[in-house]
Amino acid sequence: MAMEFVTVDAKLAIPGVEAARAFLQECGFDDRLVGVLMKASGMLPMDLYSLEHVLSFFAYDNSDAIGDEAAVFQERRLGVSYLAPGRLARWISEVVGDRELAEAIEVEAARIEDPHVYPPRMRIMRELVSARVLQCYEVLGIDMEAETASATSR
Repeated sequence: MAMEFVTVDAKLAIPGVEAARAFLQECGFDDRLVGVLMKASGMLPMDLYSLEHVLSFFAYDNSDAIGDEAAVFQERRLGVSYLAPGRLARWISEVVGDRELAEAIEVEAARIEDPHVYPPRMRIMRELVSARVLQCYEVLGIDMEAETASATSR
């Protein structure tokens, strides 16, 4: 399956207010998820405490550039935010409490036949987590533009 043709078929139901609050809550240190950011300079473990942290972690990833010689060799800025889909799904189910999102990640990631091909799995996880976070923001009336403007003016 070519990377550029991977699409996410799963549609997540819009959560209620209580579920949206729960899904965005930060967990404690013992329940955190640890992702690995891999760059040319080495590997950096990153502690993730919420779906928003996971989404921010995914922003470091530019693994879609794998196979593009210009991107890899020009500036050596290839970065991969690595999380195994099964591990992320288990954390989302057990700690975040979002079984629907966890199942969607597992089902969609399983569609990629080669277990060694990571970029399309990253795209799937990023798209599904992003969709859930945006749903929660909408349900809770959180204005993304205002939040972004507030954070950049600090």
